[in-house]
Amino acid sequence: MSTKQRVLVIGGTRGLGRAYAADRLSHGDGVIVVGRSVDSASVDPILDGAECVAADIGDPFTHNAILDAAFADPTRLPTQVMWCAGNYHRGPLAQMSLEVMDRLTSTHFLGPAAFLGAFHKRMLAHEAKQPYDLVVIGSVFAHVPGKLHAMLAGLKAAKVQFARVFSHELSRDLPGSMTFIVNPWAMKTDFFAGTDVKTDKFMEPAYVVGVINDNVASCSREASLTGKGAWPVEITLDRGEGGTTKVLLGPQPPKL
Repeated sequence: MSTKQRVLVIGGTRGLGRAYAADRLSHGDGVIVVGRSVDSASVDPILDGAECVAADIGDPFTHNAILDAAFADPTRLPTQVMWCAGNYHRGPLAQMSLEVMDRLTSTHFLGPAAFLGAFHKRMLAHEAKQPYDLVVIGSVFAHVPGKLHAMLAGLKAAKVQFARVFSHELSRDLPGSMTFIVNPWAMKTDFFAGTDVKTDKFMEPAYVVGVINDNVASCSREASLTGKGAWPVEITLDRGEGGTTKVLLGPQPPKL
C-alpha cells in the first residue's frame, strides 16, 4: 500500500492491531484507531499521530462514532479497513455461560460484520465510488483444532468464510477493492493477559505485519478491476515443527 493513505483499524489499541497501526503511521499514513482502551492508546508513544475513537465494536450503538470519524473528511475516505478486534476465552463448552458466548460472538463476528455493512453502505453512497481494501485477521483456529477452544474456533471459521464471500461483493461493488484474510499462529500480545498461556514461543506481531504489507503490496488487482468479483488473498502463518513458521497461501484444509 502506498503512503499517505487512510487506514481504519478496528481493534487497534492492543496486540496485532496496535502493531499494524504503528507501522502505518511510520509510513506516513493517516490512521484511525478504534478500541475500548483508547485512553491508554491516546498516550501511547507508538500511536502518536493516530486518531483514537472510543468504541466497542461488539456494541452497535457505538458504530456511529466510528463512522463519523471515518467519513469526517469527504475528500479523504478510508482506503483500508483492518478487522482485528477480539477477546479470549478458553474452557469446556458445557461450562461456558451464555454471557461469555454472547461477548465472544458480538466482538469476533456480529458486531464487526454489522459495522462493515454500515461502512460499505456509506462508501457506496459516496460519489467518489472509491475502492478500499479489507484486511481480516482470522486465526489458524479456523482450520486447526485447539484444545478447549470450540467457541472461539467456530467464530474464527465463520469470520474467515464471511470474508471469502464478502470479497466478491466488495470487489463487484467497488472494482479495485481487495480482501486479505490473514490466519496467524498465536502471537506475543496481551491478548492472553490474565491467563495461564505461555507466550514465549509465539510469533512477534511485527513479523505478521510484515507479511501483511508484503502481500498487499504485491497483490494483483486485475480480477477485482473487472467488476465481476475477486477471490480474497488468503495467508496462513503456520508454526511447524522446530518452531519454524510457514507462510501458506490459499484456503487450508481442516487439520484433525
